[in-house]
Amino acid sequence: MDRRVTKAPKVKTECSTEGSKTTAYRTIVDLPLDLLHMILVQFRDSRWNLDTCMKVCRTLRHAALEYLAFKSPRVDDLDHFLTFMASHRLPPKTVRSLHLSNVSLDAALVREIAQLFPNLKSLTLVDISCILPLPNHRPPSDPETTAPVPTQFNSLTLSCKRPRRDSSWSLSGMMHILSLLAPSELTVWMGHGVSFRDTFDPSCLAASPATVWDLDVGFTGTPKKSAIATVLDALSRTLAPGALQSVEVRYDSKAALRAPGTLLARIGSNVTNLAIHPPAPSELEERHQTWTDPFDESSIHVAAGLLAYYASPTLRRVVIDLDEVARPTTLGNRAVVKF
Repeated sequence: MDRRVTKAPKVKTECSTEGSKTTAYRTIVDLPLDLLHMILVQFRDSRWNLDTCMKVCRTLRHAALEYLAFKSPRVDDLDHFLTFMASHRLPPKTVRSLHLSNVSLDAALVREIAQLFPNLKSLTLVDISCILPLPNHRPPSDPETTAPVPTQFNSLTLSCKRPRRDSSWSLSGMMHILSLLAPSELTVWMGHGVSFRDTFDPSCLAASPATVWDLDVGFTGTPKKSAIATVLDALSRTLAPGALQSVEVRYDSKAALRAPGTLLARIGSNVTNLAIHPPAPSELEERHQTWTDPFDESSIHVAAGLLAYYASPTLRRVVIDLDEVARPTTLGNRAVVKF
């Protein structure tokens, strides 16, 4: 006789299926936003943890962004960057240095950048296209167009890397941006072969002369004739007289070597440090084939005349760079060093 097996009756659980699913899927993002911020603030010094939280979901990403530090961002899409920063409260306050390349700037954008980033102290502009205000649309009494940006920048770097017609910079546009920012330290780097299609127009200046203390002008790449002399002439008519204390010039032509003399005569009455660096190729073969010794007779006369007739009586330190001296024990090099 077969024995029949009876199944045990099902026992109903206290929690329903719907309730079990709800409990199983509760996560950290279900916490109140204030409590979520209290948790994330404990990770504000750990970039890795914050980056991990940002990859979980949109809620955590939005909350974690408030605790990320953007100390030195490099930006080539300015509109997107400003929109992103304006939508958050804390990140704009962490920006200390900003690097912009291949963007278009005008007075309104420069003012927006300075106001959005209150702790910004260093600004680098690479191949910037500047939109100058039309003379008929810029009333002289309008403070929004004549007053400088209400932020004291420690450092401003203007870099022209692309040669000749490919460069976005204009000479008047460069001086216009400088007059808006008025930094205490100014560096201008010219790529080899860079030239401007316009001439300097003093009416492009948006405010009173910029009070720059330290000025550094030079070139990058292989020594070639660039617009250094033109830039120095424009700076001598843009910067405030008597403010400069230190001038450093890397010249690539005799015209660029003579240009500091005009600058010192116009605005260098209080310069105490002057450094002049001649070009020197890095390749020994190039030095023998195409390089002209910067300390030849004509350059020496120009440098001596510059110091004798244009240098300020306040000058206390002069640097002449003897870079790339191959054999300092030879008689010829001894004569140069003795001079």
